[in-house]
Amino acid sequence: MHNYFVSLLIELLRERGIQSPELFKETGLTVESIGATSGLPAELLDRVFSRAIELADDPQLGVILGSRINIVSQGIFGYALMSSATSHDSIKLLIRYSRALVPSLRLSFDILGGRASIRAEGENIPSFLAQFYIELVFSAIVFNGHLLLADAGVNAVGLNLDYRPEGDVSIWYKTFGSDVNFNESNCSLYFDEAALNVPITTANPIAGDIFRRECDRLILRSKFGGSVHERVQQCLLR
Repeated sequence: MHNYFVSLLIELLRERGIQSPELFKETGLTVESIGATSGLPAELLDRVFSRAIELADDPQLGVILGSRINIVSQGIFGYALMSSATSHDSIKLLIRYSRALVPSLRLSFDILGGRASIRAEGENIPSFLAQFYIELVFSAIVFNGHLLLADAGVNAVGLNLDYRPEGDVSIWYKTFGSDVNFNESNCSLYFDEAALNVPITTANPIAGDIFRRECDRLILRSKFGGSVHERVQQCLLR
């Protein structure tokens, strides 16, 4: 999973003239080693993204990177989301497996007064890194709205941040719509509860159960490597 995120990060930094050896300085990582494994320890992943934030010197980095993430491409996890019955089911999976995707970020979900909210907060990491992860994840959720937000679009979601980003904030309105609020009591992405019940066109209960069990097995064993397609084939042919 993480090799996909880091690969996108490398591509984004390269567009800005920053090469991978600079990103991996003092981490022991290389492009080749990243490609050979899907999962990285939380501490190492945090170091890589902290270094990227330092090199890019761009407060919009998290939002930009998140808008390039295709959650469906995340192997077994992506297949599990695609096979979910409704947006509510896919969001519950996102919350359930969020630590495998971004270990240092805690996601929670609640419904109150007809509004559904996904909340995010960093755990034991500097505020600048927590903000980066929050922006990355929320941007990715909106970008993958066909699975997670019932294709609601940016005009149907709202965003609260418990800080005000540095510099020009227009990208936040472009990404999340007009209902963006800074210096709130929490960081949350919210939308109408009714969107939760919209069916997902790729729903497949039987395949979904297989994919979810495989996700549980991989997370339990802390293994994220291997060929996704081979794993899917093996599971479906049992």
